[in-house]
Amino acid sequence: MKRDIVEIRSRDYWFKVIEMLQQNWALIDIDPSGSCLVYFVHDESGVFDEMHFTSQQEASNQLTHNGFRRYAKDFKAQEFIGAPKPPFYKDSHPNGPIYSSGRYWSYSTPHSRGAHYMFNIENEYHMSREITEQWMKEHIDYSNRQAARNRNHYPVQEQATQVDLWEYVPCECDKSCTCRKYGCTHHWILKKGLSFEEFRDGFLRMFVDKNQHQSVINALNIKGPDTLNSRVIKAFHVLQNIQTSWREIAVRAGTHNKTLFCDDWLPASFRDQWSFRVEGTSIYLAKQYCVLFPDICVPYDIASRSKMIEHFDFSGADYTEFLTSVREAFLKCMNGHTLTIPALRRLDNPQDPLPFNPSLISLPRPGVDYGTVYTPAERTISIVLDKCFYQPKTGTKNSSRNRVKPANQRNLPSLSYKIQPLSGIGQTIMVHGDPPVRWVLWGGLTFELSNGMIQTILDSFFAEYNRWYLLGANMTTPDPTGLGSFVERKFSKFSSRHASAIAAIMVHERFVLFRGRKPIELKKIAGREEMAGLIAEE
Repeated sequence: MKRDIVEIRSRDYWFKVIEMLQQNWALIDIDPSGSCLVYFVHDESGVFDEMHFTSQQEASNQLTHNGFRRYAKDFKAQEFIGAPKPPFYKDSHPNGPIYSSGRYWSYSTPHSRGAHYMFNIENEYHMSREITEQWMKEHIDYSNRQAARNRNHYPVQEQATQVDLWEYVPCECDKSCTCRKYGCTHHWILKKGLSFEEFRDGFLRMFVDKNQHQSVINALNIKGPDTLNSRVIKAFHVLQNIQTSWREIAVRAGTHNKTLFCDDWLPASFRDQWSFRVEGTSIYLAKQYCVLFPDICVPYDIASRSKMIEHFDFSGADYTEFLTSVREAFLKCMNGHTLTIPALRRLDNPQDPLPFNPSLISLPRPGVDYGTVYTPAERTISIVLDKCFYQPKTGTKNSSRNRVKPANQRNLPSLSYKIQPLSGIGQTIMVHGDPPVRWVLWGGLTFELSNGMIQTILDSFFAEYNRWYLLGANMTTPDPTGLGSFVERKFSKFSSRHASAIAAIMVHERFVLFRGRKPIELKKIAGREEMAGLIAEE
């Protein structure tokens, strides 16, 4: 079929990663009058949208505001992403002109069209390097909407823990403290005189699936960890360590009346404990401190940790360095947007997507009145910053012991996400259910992909870190050294074609990176320890 060629003079590419599997590109062409036209191009060189701007500077500013980065300045991206090559041709996007329509575009300043559009975060979750008040609000709202569909109803659990464990006390900082410059009047701190059991229940309801609460409590009280499954064993060990020295820990935490935005935010008595590396360690290490220091520490799960590492570029950091980077980024946001600390706290408002209902509270304390609304409106800094990156999983998980293979598509678990093959072309890959087992639909294929299978691929095929491996998933003549041939040999009833879907899923879930199109190459970034962490997290 003959394609209409689009003449674009510029080769100064801008790019935006979409769902870690494909990129949208932009090229700015300037006419003699100084105004310019931005062409939006997909990975296969098709032009699917365009926008006019009054100057190159305005175009650059708006691209940056919407999450695009200059390819020439991003050397890390150049290692595994290739820019589309001319000739460029006229094409369309499945969702229409997504940028010029304003559907996925927002303006950093008032625009001549007189409208301000918000991008749809559910379909295009971009991670602009600049943190703004609007960026925070959109991501926090999205996190709460996701949480409303999760069986644990985490915002309700956060409110219950706030009532049980924390108190909102006057700020005692000197007027020269940084927190005072941003309108700080109160801090959330750990209540005095709490029992370990009260702390334990608050920790469990916030960070561990409700179906596992009683088994962890029994293990701490009597039985020990032998009967616990791998999903909660690390949470158990964190609680066990705190239990042995609870009184001392509680006093030290409850007397540190500071926020992350105070000058002396770091508690000296916890400096050594916060020297653990963020990458490659249990996610529950950070989570315990978020309950002890609700206005200082920031939690993460495996997915949000990856997003934060990418966003703040602090690979290899320990937890103190992690908090320092987060502090600096959000202080910059507050300074640039005249945002006060009380206003930042109020960005977390889950009432609309999930009205507060005390009957949903896990492990409620007898005789406690939890109220009927989320109050006060000023939430903890820990929770607010966490929700800028955290997206709770939706739906429920089926026990692998009782699972029956779906007879047809109607019997599949709920849809978790949709992705494209790494080639950027072909039918959409639909993934149903959540780890440890995913049901994958792709074209005429329907198959099960378990954590165990991914672990086998990581250990046996991706034997070395920092080495690129061939995908090689050609249906008729797969490369004998590629992942396609490995999958065909290793897993009964699987062909090399299955590897195309498996590779896309492993990239999406951040087990591997990919680069190129012809050929596609893959490199391991997660191994056995990270896999164990995925199994352990909720």
